[in-house]
Parts: sequence; C-alpha cells; structure tokens
Amino acid sequence: MTRSNFLYAVTAKQCLLRNITLAICNGAVSLVILLIAPLGLAAVITNTFLIMVATYGVSVMFDRIFTWLQSPPKGLHSSRDSASLYRQEDVREIERDRGV
Repeated sequence: MTRSNFLYAVTAKQCLLRNITLAICNGAVSLVILLIAPLGLAAVITNTFLIMVATYGVSVMFDRIFTWLQSPPKGLHSSRDSASLYRQEDVREIERDRGV
C-alpha cells in the first residue's frame, strides 16, 4: 500500500477505533490539566466528559467530510465513459453527414 492510497484503505471500524482512542487521549490530558486547577471534582469530571464527547464528534464530522471529498462527483463521467460518449457522437455525426 502506497502512502497516497493510505487514506482510501481505512475501514469504518478503524475510523471508529481511532476516534474513540483520540477522544480518550484528549480526555485523559484534560483530566490531568483540570486536576491541577483548583476546581471541584464534579467540574473536573464534567469538563473531561464534555471534552471527550466534543473530540469524538469533531472526529466523526471530519471523517464524513473526508469521505465526501474522496467520493467521485455525481453526474460526471469517468474519462473512459466520456471518451466513449465522444466516439458515439462522432459516429452519429458521420452517419448524419452520409445520410444514413
């Protein structure tokens, strides 16, 4: 697998695992930072949970954006399809000129 094809080979389960791992890591970092600050335990737990949820949500949103950006545009033909369409149009034009 080449580096340029790496993004295309990621499965849904891999994305889910990556997003959950990212959320837990960000939650752990925020927990350490918030435990140093003079806040109550409920505020620390609430903030840590909200950071984890926000991180997961943003990760899922960007996965969907990247999937949308990688999908081929609708309504456009591939180069092979457009070449065959041009050939068909040329054949029709020739037939029309010949009176066939």
